[in-house]
Amino acid sequence: MQRDGCARAVIASRRRDSAYLRVGRGTLRCVSWYLHAVEGKDGRWSCRHGRTVVDTHAERAAAVDHLKALAIELELGTVIFVHTLAGLIERVD
Repeated sequence: MQRDGCARAVIASRRRDSAYLRVGRGTLRCVSWYLHAVEGKDGRWSCRHGRTVVDTHAERAAAVDHLKALAIELELGTVIFVHTLAGLIERVD
């Protein structure tokens, strides 16, 4: 599967942040990662992994759809959160 630039950015960030833990005799266990749609002061929505801003969208729905597609492409346990300027945090299923 060929990954787009956004997936490569998240994977690079994931490698830098040690995505896997070595447990016992060399067994690797996957760590869940969190993707965020964050509302900016300008009304745009940024797609983020940790502190890495992957891209921005004019609409919340577009940012969430993008993160859902990215989560499917990453093929690992990924959780998506939406953060509003009002301070609300919503988990997206």
